[in-house]
Amino acid sequence: MTEYRVRKSDRFFEAAIMGAIDAYCYGDGRQAEIETIGPIWGHRRYNGDEHVIFLERLAVGLSAERQAGSVTPKAEATNLMAEVMDWLERRAFN
Repeated sequence: MTEYRVRKSDRFFEAAIMGAIDAYCYGDGRQAEIETIGPIWGHRRYNGDEHVIFLERLAVGLSAERQAGSVTPKAEATNLMAEVMDWLERRAFN
């Protein structure tokens, strides 16, 4: 039987808390609570039948397009986040 274990970085946990506080305490000015969407960066390792998932970073997308019952990431915001992550990665390894 496959087992799963999830580990999260402090950075991931902080971003999740800040996104939740923003979304559910302040909303978007039109409604008290909003749904958010965002990419998660991490990786997975296998240890026999165990899958270990490492959650490293989270970016909360408060600029998502909201419809009744769904949230769609805004393409411009997703592209900007990808550019920033590329820049951070190059900076970290140089």
